Amino acid sequence: MVDPAVRSNFVIMSPLIDVVVEVRGGSLEFLEKWRPVLQPHHIIVIQNCPGTLRIPSGFDVATYSLDDAQRTLGDKCWCLAQEGGRLSRSYGYLMSKKRFIFTIGE
Repeated sequence: MVDPAVRSNFVIMSPLIDVVVEVRGGSLEFLEKWRPVLQPHHIIVIQNCPGTLRIPSGFDVATYSLDDAQRTLGDKCWCLAQEGGRLSRSYGYLMSKKRFIFTIGE
């Protein structure tokens, strides 16, 4: 459980923070363990797996794939593509509109 004092600091700062997550599996269920800390924030997901993600309800999530980066960056997309056709989490940093970015791995 998150200390209420810590939780309130995250809530106060939520307009300033985006959270970037790179996902290689098909689920974001691990977010449940982080719900008290992450729920107030916008979460940018870099999806490096085929199919539909399982996203727990109650989170503000935007998902991006390599196809999205190709549409946005065109022939410059190569700089964010990784081995095996995966998209770098750096694309999430590019898509963020917040002052601070917190990044976590699954």
